[in-house]
Amino acid sequence: MKFFFAIRRYSTPAAAIRWFYATDIPVSKPKGFNYKQTERPKKFIPFARTDSDNLEAAFRAWKNGESPKEVAVNEDQLFDCNLEKMIMRPAYWEGPAYEIRRGLWFLDNMPLPAPIADQLEHKYRELGPFKELQSSDEPVTAEIASEVSLYEREGRKWPFEKATDFEKEDKIAVFKDHKTAFMISKDSTVGKLQIKNFYKLPAQQVLGADTVTRGYEKAEPKKTEEASEESTDEEKDLLTSWMKSWTGQASNERFQKDMEADYTSPNIIANSGDREVDHLILCIHGIGQTLSHRFASVNFAHDCNNMRKHFKQLFTHNPKYVKMAYSEEEIARHKNDGKLSNCKVQVLPIIWRFDVDFSLDKIFDEYEPDGHPRLPTLNQINIDAITPLRHLAADVVMDILLFYEPRFKQQILSSVVKYANAIYDKYLERHPQFDGKISLLGHSLGSAICLDILCSQPDSPEDLDPRKHLKFPVENFFGLGSPNGVFKLIQRHNIRARDSANHENVSSPKVGNYYNIFYPTDPVAYRVEPLVHSFLADVKPQTIAFEDDSLNSQIQSLAELPNNLINNEYLRRAINFAGLGDAAQNGEKQDKTPKHTEQKEIPDHVKKLLEGLNRTGRVDYSLPQGYFDIDLISAVGSHIQYFDDRDVIGFLLTQLWPPDTQ
Repeated sequence: MKFFFAIRRYSTPAAAIRWFYATDIPVSKPKGFNYKQTERPKKFIPFARTDSDNLEAAFRAWKNGESPKEVAVNEDQLFDCNLEKMIMRPAYWEGPAYEIRRGLWFLDNMPLPAPIADQLEHKYRELGPFKELQSSDEPVTAEIASEVSLYEREGRKWPFEKATDFEKEDKIAVFKDHKTAFMISKDSTVGKLQIKNFYKLPAQQVLGADTVTRGYEKAEPKKTEEASEESTDEEKDLLTSWMKSWTGQASNERFQKDMEADYTSPNIIANSGDREVDHLILCIHGIGQTLSHRFASVNFAHDCNNMRKHFKQLFTHNPKYVKMAYSEEEIARHKNDGKLSNCKVQVLPIIWRFDVDFSLDKIFDEYEPDGHPRLPTLNQINIDAITPLRHLAADVVMDILLFYEPRFKQQILSSVVKYANAIYDKYLERHPQFDGKISLLGHSLGSAICLDILCSQPDSPEDLDPRKHLKFPVENFFGLGSPNGVFKLIQRHNIRARDSANHENVSSPKVGNYYNIFYPTDPVAYRVEPLVHSFLADVKPQTIAFEDDSLNSQIQSLAELPNNLINNEYLRRAINFAGLGDAAQNGEKQDKTPKHTEQKEIPDHVKKLLEGLNRTGRVDYSLPQGYFDIDLISAVGSHIQYFDDRDVIGFLLTQLWPPDTQ
C-alpha cells in the first residue's frame, strides 16, 4: 500500500534515508531449485552510500511520475535493483533475488516494511508531532493498520507461513518526539491506559510496546563470541561437512552462507561503482544439478564470486602483481591514492545448466509396450553403498552423457554462446570504456564446452554468426580439471593451433593461449600435451609454483583437521578401500618444494607445435601438492577447489600480463 501526502505549512524535520537489502531469506531462487519463499527475511544490511543515494534519487523520480528503472549497484555494477518489485538480483548470472527496503522508519535498527513505514510517515507529516509536542503535554497518536489487515482488505492472502504479532496486530502509534514513536497493540487495554505516560518515559523503559525511530543511524553489527566460534568450527570441520553432503545429510545452510557472502562481501560494498578492467574472464561450469544438489558447496556463481575476491586479495598482498598490471609511471603517480589496489580483473559466471531441457530422472522418452521406460537412468544402474569418489564419477558421467547425446550437445553449446554474448553485450553497455582482453575459463565439462566452441570459431569475422559463435576474440582459454585429453583421444583427434592443423582429425581452437591446469589427484582431469604430439607423453607437465607466503587451500583445509580424525583407523581403512592413497602416512607433510625431475629435451618441431597453442611453449600445468593423498579432500575435493586456491589465482595473474607487457 502506497501513501501520498502533502507537507503542511511548517517544515518537516529531515531524516537520513538509507536503502537496505536482505541477505538471509531470498524472494526467489534460480529455476531448478523448486523454491518458494515461506518466511520473511530478518537480516538486512545497508547499501554503500553511493548506491543508496542512487536508489533514493531513482525512487523519488519514479514517485514524481518518471518511468521506474533498474538501478545498478555494488562493485562493478554486478547487481540490479528493481524498484517496482523491490528486489535485488545479480545482473550477469542467475542467482537468488533478495528484498530491498527504503530505510526511513526503523525497529531494532532494521528498516520497517514499506506498508508500515509509509503509514507512519504519512501520520507523522499529517499530525506534526514534532510541532505539537512543543506546546502540548498530550501525546500525538495515530492508528496504523497491520500488514496482515492490509492484505485482507485487498483480498490477498498473507504470503508467509507465519505472522508475528507486529505483522498481524493493528497498532496505535504514540509519537514521543521528532524521531521516536511507541507502537502498541490496538487491542491492548493496558497499553491504552498508559498512552498518556508513554511519551514521558525513556524508550527502554516502555514495556509492551515496540519502539520505532525515524531516520538512519549507523549501528555496529553485533558479533557474539558464540557466533564467531561457530563459524570457525564450521570451517575446521570440513571433512564432516563433506561426508554429510555425500550421504545426503547436507542442508541449505552452506548454500545460504555462500549466498550471503556473495551479497555482503566487504569488497563488494567498499568498492561500489566502476573501476578500470584489463581482463574479463568468463567462466563456464561443468558439473550439473546432481552434484550441485548433493554437495551444497558446489555453487558456481559463488565459486566465481570467491575467485573474484581472491584476485583482489592476492593482488594487493603481493607487489609483483602490481608491477605486472601497472607501468612504472602509473605506480609512481598512484602510489598514495589507493588506485593500485585495483587488480584490473573481472570474473563473471555463465550459468547454462538450467537452460537445458534435461531431467535427471527421465533422460530418454522411449517406452516398452507395458509403459515402462525402455532405458533406465544412470542412477538406476549405479551400485548402492559406493564410495564418494564413485559418486563424483557418476555425477560427472551424467553431464558427459548429456553433452555427448547429439540432441543435447548443440543445445548446450548454443546456450553457452547465447549467454556469453549476452554478458559481453551487457558488460560493454555498462562499461563502454572497456578495451581489455577476454578469457574463457572452463571447469570440468565446461572446459570441453569451451574447447568445442573455440574450435568452431571462424577464421574470418565476416563468417561469424552470433547464434553459433562468440562475438569477441578470446585471448586465453584456461581449462581447470579438464577431461579434454580423454575426450579428444576417444575422438582420435590431435589438438593443434589453427595454422598447424594439417590433417582432418584435428581440434584447433581459435585462441591466443591454451592452458590445461590440474591437480595430480583430480580423478576427472587429463593431460592434453600428448595429443599435441605423442613425444610429449614422456615430458612431465610444467609445475605451478606455490604462491608466495601461502599454502594452497587444500593444504590449509587438511592441516586444520583434528589429528585424531586423520589417524582414525576406520577412516584410513575406508580411504584405502576407496583407492585414494596411502593412509599409512598419517597426514605427514611432504616437502612443499617440488622435487627436481630431469626433463627430456623437446625437439624443435614439437616446441613449435606447443608455441602455436601457448606463447609459453607449454599447455599442461600441474598444481603443487603438499600432503600425501590420504583423504577424501585430496581426490574428490581437488576437482572442485580450483576456484578457492591461491596457487591457481596467482598463476592466472602471472599469465594475464605476459612479459612483453610488464
